[in-house]
Amino acid sequence: MTNATAVSLGLDLVEPALDAEHPELADFTPLEDMLHLGSGELVSAPTGTHHIQYAEDGLQDGHEVLFQLDAPRQDIRDFLAEL
Repeated sequence: MTNATAVSLGLDLVEPALDAEHPELADFTPLEDMLHLGSGELVSAPTGTHHIQYAEDGLQDGHEVLFQLDAPRQDIRDFLAEL
């Protein structure tokens, strides 16, 4: 679902693209390979509209990164500060 949403909204993917290397996702097309279907591209730094993939910490699945890692929380603070 995340890939479909990112492509349809034309979001840029901020490097590194983690889904291509993840063994559990080997049967799925990586987001980087689908960016051409929308208006997004692979970028090295966040832009106005972007998508960032974070690696899970091994304790919980990747859906919980907001509660596991500092970087996603900082990204949300930065986003809210720009509103």
